[in-house]
Amino acid sequence: MLVKVKGDLVSISLEDLINFYPWFKNIVEELKKLEVNVEPFKAKGLAEVEIDCNRAVFEIEHITPPPEEEWKPYYRLEIKVNDVAKIRVLNVDEAQVRLWWNNVELATINLSSKTIESLTDPFWDLRLSKGEIRFRDLRRIVKIVSYLRGKGFTLSKYAAETLAKIHEKMGAKSFEIRLKLTIIDQEKVPSYNELLKHISNILVDKGLAIEETRGTRLIEMFEKPLP
Repeated sequence: MLVKVKGDLVSISLEDLINFYPWFKNIVEELKKLEVNVEPFKAKGLAEVEIDCNRAVFEIEHITPPPEEEWKPYYRLEIKVNDVAKIRVLNVDEAQVRLWWNNVELATINLSSKTIESLTDPFWDLRLSKGEIRFRDLRRIVKIVSYLRGKGFTLSKYAAETLAKIHEKMGAKSFEIRLKLTIIDQEKVPSYNELLKHISNILVDKGLAIEETRGTRLIEMFEKPLP
């Protein structure tokens, strides 16, 4: 029996991802030289599943929402016997991978948008990690970010803020700039997060990392409808 499924590709391999993002192969090889391991994290796409019905044992579950919930009921089909299905990935719409070093998660990157989604905040996240990282090894995170930036990756707002914290703890000098923005073309104004991400990536190209200190008036301007 041949079935096509679309949605989360839970067990996708790194080799499958490279088939759909061939430019990522060289990056993986360079990261290995830095002793960084790459692990598929999330992926969405289309796959073809060939099932041996003579050996397969299925479990079908009909899931319905509680009366107070609004989501639609759905069916879940689970194969209870191993090695009775062959999966072939046909297409990948979105993919994220995690970067690991010394059993510590360093970063999560999105291959589809070429974005560094998050960086490990070594002054918080690592308390919950299995591995340990020394203060001087923060430079490894900075080196990886610099390498990925050179390959066309941009920083998310969250990643840019974490990078600023890392540089500050490494002894980088900080200074504060206050900006007053005036809207001259409402049609071109992005969301607050999009604007901050754009500014962050411009500054990173100039050797500067940004850490947001929110002002109430600026937040309100972007979150409320303009008069």
